[in-house]
Amino acid sequence: MKRIMIASVATLLAASGVALAHGGSRGLTRFDRDGNGVVTRDEMRTTEIERFEKIDANKDGRLTLDEIQAANRDRAAKHFAARDANKDGKLSRDEVARMPDQMFARLDENKDGFLTPDELAKKGERFQNHAQGRFEHEDTNHDGAISRDEALARVDQRFARLDTNGDGVLTQEEMKAGHRGHGKPDGQKPSR
Repeated sequence: MKRIMIASVATLLAASGVALAHGGSRGLTRFDRDGNGVVTRDEMRTTEIERFEKIDANKDGRLTLDEIQAANRDRAAKHFAARDANKDGKLSRDEVARMPDQMFARLDENKDGFLTPDELAKKGERFQNHAQGRFEHEDTNHDGAISRDEALARVDQRFARLDTNGDGVLTQEEMKAGHRGHGKPDGQKPSR
C-alpha cells in the first residue's frame, strides 16, 4: 500500500500544478540544454539518456517496471517533502497554492483542509494501470524491459510528432500544442 501511496502522490502532485509552477513551459526548459529557447532532437535525446541512466538502478542498460516505479516513488517522496513546508506529514492549501481549488477540494476527501498521503493514494490508484500500460507500450519488443534503444526510439517519435513545421527544432508553442493535442494541429487528438 505504501508503494502505491507514494507513487500516487507524485502523479497527483505532478498533474495538479507542478507544471503550472514553471509557467507551462516545463517541457521546453527540461530539454533546452543550451538555454536558447528551442529544443533540438539531440538535446531531447541527451536528456532522455541521462534520465534513463539515473533510473537504471542495476546499470544493466534496461529499465524494468520495478526500476521505473522505484524512481517514481523516490520522486514522489521528494515532491511531497518539498511541498510539506512545516513537515507535518500533510499538505495545507498554502503548501500547494498553485493547485487549482477544484482539484484540491476533490482530493481532500475528509474536507479538513489538508491533503494526506492516504487521500492522495486513494485518488491516485487509477494511475497505476496507466503506468503499467505505458510501460507495455514502450517495451516494443515485449521482453519485460525498456532498452536504451527503445527509449531513444520513443524520444525520436515524440520529437517528430511535436516538430509540426519540420524545421528540426521545437519551440515553446510546439511543445504546448503537442501537450494539448498530441502534436496535431488545432489541438486535435490523434485517432487510435
